[in-house]
Amino acid sequence: MREDVVGGIDAHSIFFKILGEHSFIGLGLFISLILLTFSHGRRVIKKTKNIAELAWARHLASMLQVSLIPYLVGGAFLGLSYFDLFYNLGAIMCMLSYIVAKELKEIKAEELSKVNQNKLQVASY
Repeated sequence: MREDVVGGIDAHSIFFKILGEHSFIGLGLFISLILLTFSHGRRVIKKTKNIAELAWARHLASMLQVSLIPYLVGGAFLGLSYFDLFYNLGAIMCMLSYIVAKELKEIKAEELSKVNQNKLQVASY
């Protein structure tokens, strides 16, 4: 190392940095977090496709997926593996998935109660 250079050596990619610091197991976990975030988003978009009350969730999931793309592209050239944006987006996506599942259960319960009320009204005639 040259004497006039102050500092250390840094990996030029988030993937190489994770690989260097945590081996293939850590890289696999990091890539699985990325894939899990995208799959949660795809699932939310698919489940809320025809539900007007949950259009906000569909838009949020698609925007979270779009937000991950610049991080991954920039991360291919910079060592931003511990930059908190990715982890925040993943956490928001997981919370969104939980909220959508809860809302879908409530919507289905409301529909079932309406169907049961209609059956009781028809049966009472």
